[in-house]
Amino acid sequence: MFPANGSTAERALWWYDKNIRHRIETRENLGKYMGINPESGEYIMGSDPDADDNLEVSREARARFGTHRLFGMRIGYTAVAAIGATLTPYEHLQGDAQTAGEHS
Repeated sequence: MFPANGSTAERALWWYDKNIRHRIETRENLGKYMGINPESGEYIMGSDPDADDNLEVSREARARFGTHRLFGMRIGYTAVAAIGATLTPYEHLQGDAQTAGEHS
């Protein structure tokens, strides 16, 4: 059930788990930045997993969704970035990350 009273992150992750993950969590998209509108489930995805294009995604999302709150994430990872550490993809994608190139 949609967490109508949940936080921005809870609602966005609900959309991701229910409607988005199965379509975009692929080897080609691993590591790309994305922004999710937590109210509608609409999303914008960056074009290059090796580029630091979170600003590009933010600008596109703002142009498309206006001033709505957005939730940003990196496809296949539990965090967007790491300082002094290496990002680790979700367990089911770890083999894909090694063949696609690690993101840090």
